[in-house]
Amino acid sequence: MFDTPQRSIAGRYRLVSPLGQGGMGRVWLARDETLRRDVAIKELVPPPGLTDDERREMRERSMREARAIARLDQTNVVRIFDVLHADGEPWIVMEFVPSRSLQAVLTENGPLATAQVARIGLALLAALRAAHRAELLHRDIKPANVLLADDGRVVLTDFGLATAPDDPSVTRTGIVLGSPSYLAPERLTDGVAGPAADLWSLGATLYAAVEGRPPYSRSSALATLTAIATDPPTPPQRAGALTPALEGLLRKDPSLRIDAEEAERLLRQAVTEQPSPAPAQASASTTPTATAMAVEAAPQEEPAPKPSVTTAEPARTPIATKTATAATKRNRWLIAAVVAVGLVGAVAVQPLISNALANDAKHDPALGTSVSPTHPPMAGWHYYTQDPGFSVPVPDGWQQLRDGTRVEFHQLDSRRVLAIDALGVPKADLLADARAAEAADRETGRYPDYKPVHLHKVSYRARAVDREWTYVDAGGRRMHALSRTFIAENGQAYAIDWTTPDDAWTSGQDTLSLILGSFRALQALASPGGASASPRPSRGVSPSPRASVTPTGSPKPAKSSTLAKPRFTNRAIINNGSGTCIDVPDSSPTTTAEIQMWDCHGAAGEQFTLAADRTLRVVGKCLEVRGTSNGSTLRIATCTGSAKQRFDLNSAGDLVNLGTVPARCLDVPGGDPTNGVWLKLWDCNGSENQKWHVG
Repeated sequence: MFDTPQRSIAGRYRLVSPLGQGGMGRVWLARDETLRRDVAIKELVPPPGLTDDERREMRERSMREARAIARLDQTNVVRIFDVLHADGEPWIVMEFVPSRSLQAVLTENGPLATAQVARIGLALLAALRAAHRAELLHRDIKPANVLLADDGRVVLTDFGLATAPDDPSVTRTGIVLGSPSYLAPERLTDGVAGPAADLWSLGATLYAAVEGRPPYSRSSALATLTAIATDPPTPPQRAGALTPALEGLLRKDPSLRIDAEEAERLLRQAVTEQPSPAPAQASASTTPTATAMAVEAAPQEEPAPKPSVTTAEPARTPIATKTATAATKRNRWLIAAVVAVGLVGAVAVQPLISNALANDAKHDPALGTSVSPTHPPMAGWHYYTQDPGFSVPVPDGWQQLRDGTRVEFHQLDSRRVLAIDALGVPKADLLADARAAEAADRETGRYPDYKPVHLHKVSYRARAVDREWTYVDAGGRRMHALSRTFIAENGQAYAIDWTTPDDAWTSGQDTLSLILGSFRALQALASPGGASASPRPSRGVSPSPRASVTPTGSPKPAKSSTLAKPRFTNRAIINNGSGTCIDVPDSSPTTTAEIQMWDCHGAAGEQFTLAADRTLRVVGKCLEVRGTSNGSTLRIATCTGSAKQRFDLNSAGDLVNLGTVPARCLDVPGGDPTNGVWLKLWDCNGSENQKWHVG
């Protein structure tokens, strides 16, 4: 299919191997010899027989793609590093995203579970909202252009057809670009396409993900296009709680189609709703694969891993065998192998929404005071609920050990270990702490023949860092360890550790993914003395000392006061970086202006109450985020208790919006002390301009 790469582009980028090819280009994995990093490079490959004008149009479209992605300048969009010209054709150099396409997952493994598809939909919706805010349409959303990335992201690729709504250059008379099964009806009937057309294609993609086929699947492209324009979609059979979202997105009339906000609400609802009973004959295709589980699945939606499937054991030293696993609090979750990047570099969408918050407080882990999970576990699993700070599904039959805040689950016959550690108050810099822990492990020789795999940030919950490594245990067997340290929705830090024999690492990824996706943080953690009693160790297994490495978190705070009363009342909220206060312009309850930062002067518009329902109330209204992406501003609105109005000022000083996934922090850009600076939403990064205290 491809020629063997033997050349360097611009004397800098050495082509390594092809990743994929589509109608408009070929994507290569390349090595940046200057910065010594892997990149993805898209090469324009015009099909034979094109006229000079058509070739020129393809070049322009390729450049438009680069500009389109560059305009989506946010953390959820893949970075473009360079645009080069070689042999008269443009080459686009961008971030390399190890991943597997949704189409490949569906082809090889069959349809996915409802909650998993809903999470994918939420991530894709975030990408589209960013594009639409930049006045860009994608125009070619389909499973082949959706990547499930190794780091847990969902990535929307191929902005080669992306245009502004009024750009006439993509759609010419008699030509319709895009994939027939995923084209919105209005593109076929009147040639007009707005943001609603992308939402229809999103609905068709999610339909295919949960049903295993698109909503319109006919014997030919012409028959498919005719059906899209004239027939209703085939009713879904497997969608369950996802059905309302699919029905709303697939309405033919764009004026009747649900908008992005309603789609988000319905998708979140599908994540949390009790699934319908599974059919008597469960298809083997519904079993999650390692790469498909880059989007983490809820346990009630997925079949239990078969007993013969080997999963991984947690990182950190197990209580029973000090030399067996990692003692530090962080690591990396590796999901599957590197595969094709599709037709183009990708828009990197939100870290996976492994634990999307429901709008209803009874499903909100930040508000819940009960450790009982919302849904029953699937067959072969049970929920561990003996800790006041979290619940997590665990395979039946695994032996349970506890040491202080750390609880471990051992599958003795396979030497797999899962460990959860409630760390309490998070460190400001998780990545630096992980690096320090790794350095300590190297210095002390804790892990014989230590070999690092990864140590980096990942998209999970509010913030997360993965550390992954291998080592040789006391029995001479090579082990593979992962430690993920993260800040959960309740503002507390946790570590999920997983260790397995190295040769069983890949086969255990579906189980690990299920656990990561189903972990639930509950209310603020109790002090160590308030933890539940340690389960009695199994006979012959004696606890070993804790690791000597300093834990990620400080000692846990005392248990939070009950949520039956406000956390604070009529207090100023002051930014540590700027020294200014959150302020409602003119203290007006009817203002529609952006919430600003202002010198603290005791005005009514600076007197906030953090109510029992986690709403921030001021001048008779509630603080509300206008959007969910980085850079979104805030306003005041009638109090509804919706996710956009729920906040938590955690013990680390982060003021976190509980309606964004992953949870994002309120931020004063650059810590600017100037009056009138807008308050914004941004990825939590521990900087002083994201730290707050109550005056």
